[in-house]
Amino acid sequence: ARELIVHSGARPLYFVGIPTNLACIPAVSLSALLPASPLLPLAIVALSGMMVMPCHVPKGLWIFTVTEEKVSGGACGQRKAAHAE
Repeated sequence: ARELIVHSGARPLYFVGIPTNLACIPAVSLSALLPASPLLPLAIVALSGMMVMPCHVPKGLWIFTVTEEKVSGGACGQRKAAHAE
C-alpha cells in the first residue's frame, strides 16, 4: 500500500522496504531450523526493520525489469515470448 502512495496511485516500480513475502523466507526458515536460538528475536527485529526502511527495492527484485509499460527479463519473459510465436 505504501508503494501506491509513493507513486501517487500509478503502477509501482519499486517496494518501499523489503516486501513481506521476501521477509517471511528467512523468518520462517530460521524459526524452523533454530527455534531455541537466542539470536532468533534479533533476526526477526532486523527483518522487521528492513520491512519499514525507506529504501527502494525494485519490483523485479533484481531478476526482472519492471517499467511503466511492461515486465521483461528472466525466464518467465522468455517463456512468454516463445508462446507468442
